[in-house]
Order: sequence, then structure tokens, then C-alpha cells
Amino acid sequence: MKVEEFADIAFAAKSMPSFGYGCAVFMQSDIVNFQRQGWRSEEILAGLADVLPKNVFLYVASIPNLAALGTRFVLQGGTQNNLAVVKAEVDFIKSSFRANGKEPEIIVHEHCGESGAIGAAQEALRLWRNGRETTVIGLEAVANIRYHTTRNEDTRCYFCKNNCLRTFIDVDVTGGQSPEHNHTLDAADRVATEEEIAEVVSNLPSLEQIHANLPPLESQGSCSTGVGHSSPSIFKAKVEPLVQIQLAPGSNKVVELPKPAEFQARKTKVPLRMGEQRLIIATCEKGTVEDLDEMKDIKADIDKVKVVNPNYVDIAARDVFRHHDVEVVSDAIPATRGLFISKATKERASQMERRRDFRVGIPRLLNTYTYAPFFNGYFASLGLKSENIIYSDYTTPELYRAGASRGAIDPCYPSKIGIAHVYNLLATKHVKKPLHAIWFPMYDVLHSHLVNLTGSNACPTVTATPETVKAAFTKESDIFSENNILYMDPILNLQDEKICADQMFKAWGPVLGVTREENERAIAVGFKSLHECEAEIRRQARETLDQLEREDRIGIVMLGRVYHHDPGLNHEIMEEFQKLGYPVFSQSTLPLDEDLLDRLFGEEVRAGLITHPLDISDVWKNRYSTSTNHKVWAAKFTARHPNLVALEVSSFKCGHDAPIYGVIEGIIEQSGTPYFSFKDLDENKPTGSIRIRVETIDYFLQRYREDIIKRRHIESNIETQLAVFEQTLRSQPRERYEMAVAGY
Repeated sequence: MKVEEFADIAFAAKSMPSFGYGCAVFMQSDIVNFQRQGWRSEEILAGLADVLPKNVFLYVASIPNLAALGTRFVLQGGTQNNLAVVKAEVDFIKSSFRANGKEPEIIVHEHCGESGAIGAAQEALRLWRNGRETTVIGLEAVANIRYHTTRNEDTRCYFCKNNCLRTFIDVDVTGGQSPEHNHTLDAADRVATEEEIAEVVSNLPSLEQIHANLPPLESQGSCSTGVGHSSPSIFKAKVEPLVQIQLAPGSNKVVELPKPAEFQARKTKVPLRMGEQRLIIATCEKGTVEDLDEMKDIKADIDKVKVVNPNYVDIAARDVFRHHDVEVVSDAIPATRGLFISKATKERASQMERRRDFRVGIPRLLNTYTYAPFFNGYFASLGLKSENIIYSDYTTPELYRAGASRGAIDPCYPSKIGIAHVYNLLATKHVKKPLHAIWFPMYDVLHSHLVNLTGSNACPTVTATPETVKAAFTKESDIFSENNILYMDPILNLQDEKICADQMFKAWGPVLGVTREENERAIAVGFKSLHECEAEIRRQARETLDQLEREDRIGIVMLGRVYHHDPGLNHEIMEEFQKLGYPVFSQSTLPLDEDLLDRLFGEEVRAGLITHPLDISDVWKNRYSTSTNHKVWAAKFTARHPNLVALEVSSFKCGHDAPIYGVIEGIIEQSGTPYFSFKDLDENKPTGSIRIRVETIDYFLQRYREDIIKRRHIESNIETQLAVFEQTLRSQPRERYEMAVAGY
């Protein structure tokens, strides 16, 4: 079937199967299944055309409500040459307007296949008018471009442990002629044809014939022995490339052979010819070069950009797990010698002595990205050594695959990796040095800085994850007992310190010999460590935010949940923006300084719309989920700050995020603030797709910043002119001033 026949064949279908939108790999599987079920080719083609707009608007763009965009739509791109697709798009767009009774205006671009190129030309013209110089080599040179690609083991990158395979594209813009061949040949000095070369080469004498016709060499004495002896002559000749051939014996006519390829002097496994330029297609910046020194230069440049554009998502993900010196508040170990020492005292003394070498493993996931400082402070204040508080490794595809074989527990990827992290503690950390306990509490109620909430609960899926993980390792046999590890997953209330103290005492009292008084002191140290960690990162974020205001720059706020600080869950999307020069904040790192909050929310508080800058009751009524509440408030903060834009992230099938998609987008767009999203994140990392979207967003933000600067210059000029006008009026006699004010 020719692609031009797609629409005609699809329109012949009377019915069609229903494809699920999403990954093209799954669609390929659907095609096979539908063929087995007896669906004909025209019906399958009709189904593929029907699902395309769902893939575009729902899967890629994540815009379920097209009516919110307006009523005029322009369809462009070469796909619009397929009328079956056009019909599907028109039907899908119209279906979004049924509820409001409006009729959308849908236009197919007159030059849909070339519309992208037209837009690129317009953008190039705009940049040129703004002072940018063109780098186009010209249409004639483009017509002469020749290239060849290489993708094999010789192109593999070894600058990091990923060892990605790259594609080398070697481009020759000389039209296939090297510089030394760019001269005109006359009739007697021309390049030989292949037939002429073959004929002449076949008549060349052999090496034996040449050797037989050489004159004999005289005997020579040996320099090493001084004894003369006779030796056979040896034919030796300097190796030179054959550049021309005489057409016939005695003829003066010669033909020139193509000169052998000359290669550039560079360190590479794939030689690069003279006159060629190499483009390297790689998955990261470091892979775009071959030389180690060049890679180091690229990394150094990236590091410079990252230093001046902090990524507080990454900073928070690292800082919360750092150990700090805290006050040791443990009791002195009681004496065990004497006549009246009770058995309980001896047992407690033994448990307290055990603290010095007690090793506890903690999975690095979910709400641990908030409460690691609390646990670090609590354990250290009781006498545990910091090196004995062991966290599992950061989430990676390798970590997930290694532990996922024990089964999946939920479609939610952040919870699904719980098994993998506990497996990492067992198979890696415990093997390296035995653990005594794995601490994986069930977070029930979380602390919050917001006010007027109806609750402060954790996601129920997150809360239950430690129990489901426990089941995965104890269903057939108790893996923890077999390894002499105590698995501890008590429920915790981090909002109420007294309840939390009681829960921690019941968990650790029997294990470490902790008394209630000792436990309360350790709880106080833990919460102090938590609050200090949060305050420090918010202080740094305020400095960066002030710098953005001074320099008229843009920062990005990641609207997600605290576990999206995990680089394995956010797919390092925030780092991609950081490398492009955007500081990145998160819902957990935005500053809470009173002067800043008053500037952003003060008018609403004074107008009675909200009771406090940290109140979200005006936009969200179901205020019982902590992470949801924080995400909504961060959206309000972002919408009110002129130097911030919103980037919402959400994991695949997140039940708590789904109800607030429209709320978040509405808060942001109502203020005219740019809004972007990466939703349905899971274990698959579509690197290419992410980079394309990041580059697209970067382009938009560059234009957005240009508009902001222009608008502020205009506003500044207007204010200056008004000030001058006011000063002029005030300098005039009072009567004329009053007449001017009155409009005479």
C-alpha cells in the first residue's frame, strides 16, 4: 500500500477497532491483536487515524479540554495531507465543544506540509532583524552536501557508565571533491575511467619479473663482524601511492588515478576525511565529542551554568540525606555490677551498648525525601553513628530491574519501587556490611506550613507501601528473619510531635533500650534537624529568587510531590532546564519570608479573600492531602510571582493528582503565567522525547523573557515621562497647575 492511498482505504471501512492512545509500541501490539481477531486492513487504518488526535492532544500535549484554548484551530504539518487523519482531528476537536454549545473554526493550512519550514524562515528573519547573524551556508552549498553515517561499537561513548551508542554523521560540503582535486584537467591529463585502470593494471609486470631484471648487487662486508660474505639481493622500494598510469608503452599520455583519501589528524576510532565535519548524535552533551579534554571542557561549562542557576529539586534530594552534628541526648549506660541490679537494667544496658554498632537501613523513596533529616537527628542523638544510618541507593533503572522480580504492588511507580529499594538494602548494603534493622515507617499524617486545612494526610497508597513491601519478602519465606534483620514499619504521625514521640518510643524502646524521657529528647532533636534543613534550603531559594528579580530572568517551579525530588522519578528533567540556564524550585523549597508573602498575597488577605498568605481555601476545598495542598499553594505562589513559570509533573495514574489537574492549570493560566507539564511519568525514560520538549519550552521561555523585558522597559519609560510631566506641572504657577489638573 502506498501512503497516498491511506485515506481512501480507511474511508472504505464500515467499522473500526478502538486503539488505546499512548506509546507506539503498544499500538503495534494492538495491530497484531486486531489482525488475529479478524479486523480487515481498512478497518485497522481507520482506527489508527481515529486515535491520532488522542495521541496528540491527550498523550503528548496533555490538553483534555480543547475548548479552553479558544475556538480557532489551524491544522498544519504533512500529516494533514491524509484526509482520514484530518476528519479524525475535526471530529475530536468538535467533541470538546459539545458541552458549551459553541462551534469551533477549524482551518487546514494551505501549505500544511511546508508550514513548519515557513515558520522556521519567519523565525530566522525575526532573529536577523534583532541583530543575529545567519549561519546558513547557502542553497548551492546545501545541494552539494554529501554525508555518510556510522553507528557501531566504534562510536560507543565511554565517558560515563551508561556506555551509550552514538551516531556519527560525517558531512562533506565540498560536493565530494577534496581541495586538491578542485582543478581543471586537460585532455592529456584526465582522471582515468574504471575500465582503463583495470586494463592497465592487468598489464603491469609482477614483482618477480621486476626482481629478475634488477642488476646483481656486489658482496658487502658485515659491519657487525667485519667478515665479508655474499648475500642475495633484496628488492626494496619506498612505498609511494600510485597516482598515474601510462596508457601504453612509449606513450606520453597518462591518466591520473584518484588520490588516496587523506584523514584529519585527530584521536578517533572512526577516521574523518579531510574537508569533512562530524556531527555526533548522542543522548547527552558529553557524548557529542570524542576527545576526553573536549568532554571535560563541556562538563566544565555545564558546571559553571549549574552553579549560577541552582536546581533546588536536586539540592533538596541531596541535602536531606546529609548527616550533621547534633546534640547527643542519650542517657548514660547504667551500671550492671552490684547486688541489687535488676534484670531489666542489665537488658537495657546491653541494648544501649548495642547502639554504637547498630546499623539501620532506610529505603530512599517517598516521604523519606522530607523526613530523612528527622530520622538522622533522632538516631544520632541516641548515639548511633552516622555511618551506620544506611540509605538505599538513588532510584535508577538498574536498581528497579534488580528488585522488581519479586512482583509489582501498584500501578503507581513511586510506590512500586519500594520493593526494589528494600531489595537494594538486602542484596547490596547488607551484603557489604550486615544490617540489624530496616526502618520503613508508614507515613500517615504529615507536617505542613499551610493554614486552614481540613487534614494533613499522606497518600493512602504511599502509607500502605511498607506493608505491601513486607508481604513481598515474607510471602514464601521470611527473607528478613533469614538474614537476621528486623523489619520495622510502624505508622507515624509527623504533624503531632507528642503522638509521634509515642509511636517512635513503642518502635525503638524495645530495640535500643530507649526510655520515654530519652525518646522525647531525641524527638526534639529530630524535629529541630528537620526544621533547620527546610529553613536553610528556603533561605538559599530566596537569594536565588531575589537575583532573578534583579536580572529580569526566569525561574521554573516544579509542581509535584516531594518524592519527585528523586532523580529516578523525575527523569532528571529539572537538570535539563538547569543546564539551559533556568534555576529550578519545587513546592517544598519556595521561600516563606513574610515580606515576600505579603508582596504576593497581601492584597488578597486585606481584601478578605483569604485569611493568610498560606491559605488555599479560595481555590481548593478538599484540603486533606498534604502533598496536594502544597502543590496547590505552590501554584498560587508561582502565578503571582512575575519571574516564575510552572512545570507540573505527575506520575502515571496518580489518583491524588488527577482531580487537581484543572485546578493547577486554571490557577496558573488565570494570571497569564506560562504553564507546562510532564505527566504520566513511569519507569520508562523517553530521553529523546524529553529533550525535544525541553528545547521547545526553552525556546518559548526565551521569547517570553524578551516580551517581559520589553514590557518593563515600556512601563519604566511611561513612569519616567509621567514623573517629568508631574514635575513640569508642579513648577508652573499654582493657577495654571490647578487648571491643568481640572482639564482646562
